[in-house]
Amino acid sequence: MSKPTPEATKKLMNLLYSSATSQIASHKPIISDVATPTISRVLYDDSKPTAPLKDLAFDSGKGLGHRRRIPAEHALLSLWPPFRSNVLLFRCTNAYVTRYDMWKMMAAPEVRMYEFTMRPFEMVKRRDPVTLEFLDEYLLVFENQIQAAVYVKETEGKVINGVGLNLLFVKLNHGVMRTMGNQYMCDFDKIGDILGIKEDENAGVVDDAPFANYEPLLDWMNRKRLNYVIVRNWPFGLSTASVLRFLWDYGYDRMVQVESDIQTGKNVVLLKFDKAKDANRFIRNYHGKKWDLLQTKSNKTQREKTFYQPLLCEAI
Repeated sequence: MSKPTPEATKKLMNLLYSSATSQIASHKPIISDVATPTISRVLYDDSKPTAPLKDLAFDSGKGLGHRRRIPAEHALLSLWPPFRSNVLLFRCTNAYVTRYDMWKMMAAPEVRMYEFTMRPFEMVKRRDPVTLEFLDEYLLVFENQIQAAVYVKETEGKVINGVGLNLLFVKLNHGVMRTMGNQYMCDFDKIGDILGIKEDENAGVVDDAPFANYEPLLDWMNRKRLNYVIVRNWPFGLSTASVLRFLWDYGYDRMVQVESDIQTGKNVVLLKFDKAKDANRFIRNYHGKKWDLLQTKSNKTQREKTFYQPLLCEAI
């Protein structure tokens, strides 16, 4: 056998190189398993998904948001109290729950159970009408009974601050309404007029129309009540000029003395601001602060009796 020519040898080497390269490329290199991880539908499986992601339920429009929803009337039928009411009672010892907290207890609109559009509601803390002491209960005022019933069902089983949302319908009477307002902001002589409002038989039960007492009730509770702040442990002997100087940039309106007893150490005031945002800013900046640390002069000059306890500021 004759020796191949250099040209033939070169062609043979090229063929061997091409064949070896194609065989190596057909096998997955070990380094790529480590350096280039892949997304898998199965844990610790490097194989490709059997179906593209767009075919999954949560991307195809067939998830929870598109399931058949329950008519709103079923919520009212499942609860059906023995009286007509658009007010719910929530018992909680925490006095710092806000209306926004209660609104966020509902799921997002696209995943709610009931085919219904919830509208904003009002919330007020039950208080002693004279001392403004919190009575460990909240009242939620809705436009009608269907709105209240749907809220109960949508938040069923939820927990806020470790307290279950066991909401109950409340029938308005003089005792309940006196704790919804106070003598500093509300006219108690108008309670009888509100309780005497006649409701349409179908309003808020068969349809979603507001109750006739809804707007008058909000007016009576004072729509600007969020402009007020209750402050406990307020210093004794604080002059009006000092208050004005202290709150010069808060839109301060006036101060009402709620309770003052130097023997028991109770000094509670009600501050009114021009806007709700000023009231919220005051609470945010001074709740939990000690008064002696806020003064610009010595206590001897101010002639004030301060508390060892900090200021306790609370929206009404």
